Amino acid sequence: MVSKLLFLVLVAFFAYVQSEITVNVYSSYWESEEAVIPSIENLKSVIANTTYRVEIENQTIPKLPSGALDGVTISELKLKHDELKDIEPGALQGAHINRIEFPNNDIETIKKGVFNDRSLWELDLSNNQISTIDDDAFDTLDVNSLHLNDNNLEKITAGTFHNTKVTSLDLNNNKIQKIEVNALNQIPSLFYVQLSNNLIKDLGGSFSKLDTVIDLNLGNNKIEVIESNSFAGSRLNSLHLQDNYIKELKPNSFNGLNLNYLNLSNNDISVIASDAFADQPGLYSIILSHNNIGGLKPKFLKGINSQQTTLSLDNNNIDNVEPASFDEIVISGLELQENKIEIIKKGVFNKKNFNSINLAKNKISKIEDGALEDLVLNSLTLSENSLTALTEEMFFGANISNVKLDKNQLSKIEDTTFHQINGLTSLDLSNNRIEDITNLFSHLDHLYDLNLDNNLIKALNPNNFAGSKISALSINNNQLVQIGKGVFNGLSFTTISLTGNLISKIEEGSFDDTEALRNLKLGSNKIGDLTPTSLGTLNNKDLELSLDDNEISNIAPNSFSKVTLLSLKLHNNSLTAIKRDTFKGAEIGFIGLPKNQISSVEENAFEDVKGLNLIDLSFNKLHVPVSSNSRHINLYVTVGADLNRYNSETLNNLVRSTYGGQVVE
Repeated sequence: MVSKLLFLVLVAFFAYVQSEITVNVYSSYWESEEAVIPSIENLKSVIANTTYRVEIENQTIPKLPSGALDGVTISELKLKHDELKDIEPGALQGAHINRIEFPNNDIETIKKGVFNDRSLWELDLSNNQISTIDDDAFDTLDVNSLHLNDNNLEKITAGTFHNTKVTSLDLNNNKIQKIEVNALNQIPSLFYVQLSNNLIKDLGGSFSKLDTVIDLNLGNNKIEVIESNSFAGSRLNSLHLQDNYIKELKPNSFNGLNLNYLNLSNNDISVIASDAFADQPGLYSIILSHNNIGGLKPKFLKGINSQQTTLSLDNNNIDNVEPASFDEIVISGLELQENKIEIIKKGVFNKKNFNSINLAKNKISKIEDGALEDLVLNSLTLSENSLTALTEEMFFGANISNVKLDKNQLSKIEDTTFHQINGLTSLDLSNNRIEDITNLFSHLDHLYDLNLDNNLIKALNPNNFAGSKISALSINNNQLVQIGKGVFNGLSFTTISLTGNLISKIEEGSFDDTEALRNLKLGSNKIGDLTPTSLGTLNNKDLELSLDDNEISNIAPNSFSKVTLLSLKLHNNSLTAIKRDTFKGAEIGFIGLPKNQISSVEENAFEDVKGLNLIDLSFNKLHVPVSSNSRHINLYVTVGADLNRYNSETLNNLVRSTYGGQVVE
């Protein structure tokens, strides 16, 4: 008898403990206190006049009873992961709440009488089990954002949102197959509708006469056909139809609309009526990527007439583009990358005025002579194709600012090929098989950026760049063995990058008369000893010189005696000692010497370096004082140093490389 009584007491005790609910009560946006109530019926007891928000998470609240919040005034109420299944009519009666969030619960039905006659900023009922919404359940509800996404809804009836005011409606990730006519167009001030990841197959008249909706997302449904009146009378600006099963775009598919954005990517479109996008003057983006479009015929499309429009046809099966394909449209950007185009034919782009054309990742091996004549373009991308040679006739009469020809198989280029391009300012020829650049880039008056990385160039000679205006030159990872005298003299280079070559010798005077140079990168080469003739008269207080990752083991006296630099980087070489005359006569702001084999630094080795602010000797083999002014330290900052002169990359690298060291001022 006693044991039975004890059992009943324990059961009652555990039932009482389990029924307790922990509540987070916020007096401001950030400040909160935790309260414990015996049941949800007692929630009002912990809400004061000053309460801003109430949150209950990961508790057990199967039901929110009628009158539970009567008389409460708070900004936000959040019940999340609380196993909430039932909200009784009248549960919110008498309460004044601006934002209600009940996500990640087990609610199955939205009953009439719960949310009626309310004005909210947001109502979040996402990630529940909602399959039924009573007719008029949202009657007289005025809400800015209504989230019903990630539920089990199968249809939206005309009564679902009867007499409801909603600005943004999220119905993504349900099981909706049918939306009754007038179910959405009866909602005043409805601007945004999200219906992606549902099972909608037939558009019918569900989306006609949406006279307030500006953004409609129907992505990832089962839509197969767009009829000419599917969106009749609507005022959509953005229409998302990606990831459906559409095979054909019929004439006037979007008749009556004034779209800005149209996404039809990831369908199975193989047939497009030429006037499918006609009468869309404001359309700035047409996305037809990842479809099954084949060859493009003359007057492929017509009626698109905006210098702001980008037409995306990438990732299709386009293997042929016939002349005059784009003659009936005016657009800004044309994206044709990742198709199967083999030839750029004359007559396709002639006399067109685009901002950009992207033909990357096709199979282009030929550009017909005159194919780009009178083409006016800001950017032409021909990367990752199969071009092996370029002739001057290919680009004859073209006016293009930026040309990308990287990652082809180019080994032969006629001397005046790039001289045929009017207004050429940037040229990328990286990752090809170019060996000889004689006469290719001389006297190019407008070219300022030239990339020749990852080719097979073995030599640079005087006049390679004669008369050019190139500012940034990159010839990294080629097969350069030496730098000849006169290659860069008298030119306007600000950046020269020659890293990752086989350079072992820099001829005397190679960098003389380069006053505009700000960044010279010679890292990862085979440069050995430095002599007074190696660097000549590099003379620029704003120049950064990188000689890191070479084979420098010795610096002869006076090697830097005529050199003026902002910084000198000698990281990861084979230096073993810094002598009194190593940097004698130099004017250098920062000297970086980490990751060498330096075991000795002569007394006052840096004393004669003018303007020196920073010395980095980290990760060497020093076991003795560096100088009388810098004992056992990796980084020495001189008195009165102006660190503002150095870019953040330099200083950040110093912080990382000197971990465990000291900074002395």
